[in-house]
Amino acid sequence: MTDQALNFDHHPQYAAALRVWELNKAASTPMAVKDAADKYLPLAANHPSDKDPRYQAYLSRAVYYGFTQETISGLLGLAFRQGVTVDTDTATDYIKKNIDGDGIGIEQQAKAAMTNQIVCGRAGLFVDFPPTDGEVSKAEQERLALSATVNLYDAFSIVDWSSTHIGSASILSRVVLCENQYKDSSAGSTEEVKVKRTLALDEEGYYFVTEETDDNDQDRVYQPTNSAGQRLNYIPFYFVGATNNDTNIDDAPIYPIADLNIAHYRNSADYETSAFLVSQPQPWATGLNQDWVNKNMDNFLMGAGLLSLPQGAAFGIEQTQPNMVSMEAMNHKQQAMIQMGAKLISSSVSFNTASEAIIASASENSRLQTLIDNLVMAYEMAMGALADFNGSVPPEFTIDTDLSAVMADPQLAMAVTDSWMKGLIPAKDARDYQRSVGLIKRTEEEIEGELADTISPLGSSDV
Repeated sequence: MTDQALNFDHHPQYAAALRVWELNKAASTPMAVKDAADKYLPLAANHPSDKDPRYQAYLSRAVYYGFTQETISGLLGLAFRQGVTVDTDTATDYIKKNIDGDGIGIEQQAKAAMTNQIVCGRAGLFVDFPPTDGEVSKAEQERLALSATVNLYDAFSIVDWSSTHIGSASILSRVVLCENQYKDSSAGSTEEVKVKRTLALDEEGYYFVTEETDDNDQDRVYQPTNSAGQRLNYIPFYFVGATNNDTNIDDAPIYPIADLNIAHYRNSADYETSAFLVSQPQPWATGLNQDWVNKNMDNFLMGAGLLSLPQGAAFGIEQTQPNMVSMEAMNHKQQAMIQMGAKLISSSVSFNTASEAIIASASENSRLQTLIDNLVMAYEMAMGALADFNGSVPPEFTIDTDLSAVMADPQLAMAVTDSWMKGLIPAKDARDYQRSVGLIKRTEEEIEGELADTISPLGSSDV
């Protein structure tokens, strides 16, 4: 069954962003790039189709270097290097290990959400209230195993949305989600069912959910209520963006790197083909007569031994070099990718002064910090809705990362030390930086005590 059968309308922003999302997703999955064949590795002029043996050889030799994937992994590693903190009460403790009802814990889900922020510039958190008839006590919730869940939706699944203004505030009034579910068929096999889930506010401003399936077997409409049996006047769906958390689609942070990664892959295909074509030494000969050819060519062997040529003939071996233009282009793109974001996990930028290094470091970190802040903010909103159903205190969710202390950049550390030794900054400031990145753990009092009987590098103890 197709999207059209379920009457899916797509938001104009969705259609405009889809190509970028697809490229970013493919670039972050190396096998997906090669599997896409001529979508990302165009046919050459002499390749009539992607089934042509020459194109298949061209494709097989191309090497896709996973710069995009490694950058995403590096960003996640930096963001979650110290894990997350989740403070819950008894009613919501389950979210630590099973926030979505499918056995995914909140930290796992948060990492997946940030991956979507990086790759697509957005994700969505949907707090799903199980259908109830009126007020449900905590005892009844426990007896029936009724719990609100927080479900993560990627950008591809959030197909349409709209907002309405109430006073000066913009209120989310409709979200359309496309998802795939799986059920057992009558034949005993598992079949895929496409589901259109519409979250909306009715004319009176109350929340309701419509679920439609392409097999028309599970269609339903329900009106979720909170722990007091009251209908909601808001949609418990929260966007997670790369810039902010409104309904607008943000630019995907990884796109510049992904786009260059694909271009680098195309250069690789040209280079590897060139290397293959010229990798074998090419023998040549001039001045051969027909009589020599008739006697020797059928049994002609290269290697040790005497080669007798006709008078005036010459023989040689040509060993050419592959096309280095493609390699130079690859190197240029690799450096550009490092400059665009990979330096978060492998610093390679030179700075002339400590100020330049500090500014550059803050700029790079701010990109990741924005992703973290937006993610935490979205989860705070989702936890509020979760507590609304459970009748509990909202759980507290934080990501325990101080990006000023994420990584001791060798160049920045040297710049700070150099500034101290030149008397441009106090020793305490230099040690504060070293302490922030984990280079030293002793307190200022402990260090001052140890230095009381020593001489500073500049011969003064008051720097």
